[in-house]
Amino acid sequence: MNVFETFNPALYALAARHAPGIVPVASGDNAVSFSGGTVHGYSVRPGYNLVTGLGTVNGQYLVPELARSGSHVRDAGNAERWSLAPG
Repeated sequence: MNVFETFNPALYALAARHAPGIVPVASGDNAVSFSGGTVHGYSVRPGYNLVTGLGTVNGQYLVPELARSGSHVRDAGNAERWSLAPG
């Protein structure tokens, strides 16, 4: 099991609750214009989108929200389990 298998569900749960640590991006796209033309990408839409994912984060809120969520992750060697939960 890798970090993202346990971390992503916590992020999506926070996003579903509209927690202030995840800030939705309300407008824009990832199109790129250059002298030869424009490469059209994806437009932002509510919820998850291919431009920004869930949005951007406000670390001041996100870190405590993750700690309260009791999310568990593994270290880089996938050996020791530790918790972001207080205590």
